[in-house]
Amino acid sequence: MLCGNIACLAHILPWGIVSETVSENEGGKGVPLSDLLDSYSMNRLRRDNPLDQGIQNDLGPEEHRQFLQEVTGRNPLFGTLLAAGVPVYTALKMVGVNLGGTGEMKTSEPSLAEIGGAWTGYGQGLMGLLR
Repeated sequence: MLCGNIACLAHILPWGIVSETVSENEGGKGVPLSDLLDSYSMNRLRRDNPLDQGIQNDLGPEEHRQFLQEVTGRNPLFGTLLAAGVPVYTALKMVGVNLGGTGEMKTSEPSLAEIGGAWTGYGQGLMGLLR
């Protein structure tokens, strides 16, 4: 479960339902967290918890997906450039370049999941243009 307990995210979710998937503890398939949080709320959650690496890692891939989907849906050329740069971004994080600002790392740890999330969002953004 995201950050270990449901109280940790209640400050931005007025209905207080928080976990990677809602109802996962009740045996249901659950609702993905991305269905409850828009990209602004997800970004705010990451910004408000900069030193909680667990939150950063849990939200990172989904935030990457949402961001690339939105950008690509608005501007496919820019989305393509960003999607091509995702592996570079991840590699820079792997060698310790702090892309989250000054001080402590304020981003998710580099992972294939964040690359996959971004590229999934890119594909979803392109598919949305075809509808």
